[in-house]
Amino acid sequence: VKNKIFYFLLCISFSATLIGQNYNSPYSRFGLGDFTNNNYMLTRGMGNTGTSYADRYTLNPVNPASYSFLNLATYDIGIFAEYASVQDDQVTEDRWKGNLDYIGLAVPLRNYKNEILDPVKKPYRFGMAFYAKPYSRVSYNVNTTEEIAEIGTVQRRFEGSGGTYNIGWGNSIKYKNLALGINLGYIFGKINNRQVINIAGEPLALQDRVENNYNISGFDYNVGLMYELILNEEEVKADRTV
Repeated sequence: VKNKIFYFLLCISFSATLIGQNYNSPYSRFGLGDFTNNNYMLTRGMGNTGTSYADRYTLNPVNPASYSFLNLATYDIGIFAEYASVQDDQVTEDRWKGNLDYIGLAVPLRNYKNEILDPVKKPYRFGMAFYAKPYSRVSYNVNTTEEIAEIGTVQRRFEGSGGTYNIGWGNSIKYKNLALGINLGYIFGKINNRQVINIAGEPLALQDRVENNYNISGFDYNVGLMYELILNEEEVKADRTV
């Protein structure tokens, strides 16, 4: 467990440089940008079913109640790549984007082997998790050209960069088949929006530039609840490999 915690902290220290990207998404101009998917790769592959998924060996931060189902310490690191095509009547632009997607570490607070060997079966289980991931992304570069009478050609450029990130800590308690969990996260980041207006063919015209910088910080939380119904409970008690 100590080695996994060390690697988890090491990955976080390099995440700021890995999160940088270069892609063009005009819709990220609004609000906090394009929100990321909270599901990890496993539940994304099952239709983003993180709300209802729990596993003995898989980290699922979408529903923090799942932490208390873990049998072993586990960590998960994800990367992603995405292709986008932006077009209008005259121009088509293809872009790839990709970066570090998330880092997560979860540990059960009691070894499951001790539970099997303990003659007194306890109905409680506990789990804890740490995670870090981008929360939203802003990256766009849009150029427009307009002909205005008595002025000439007016060129406008809209640019944006930055994003927000989420670092969190979660805990879960399970009593018999019912589990309850909570994630406490800190969201922070910086977003930069720029607009540049240039009048072509007018050497004495001043370039109009508007730039807005936003520093964002705040707390985030989510609560999860799960109930486990084992249909073949007698078989599981007789054979743990079932």
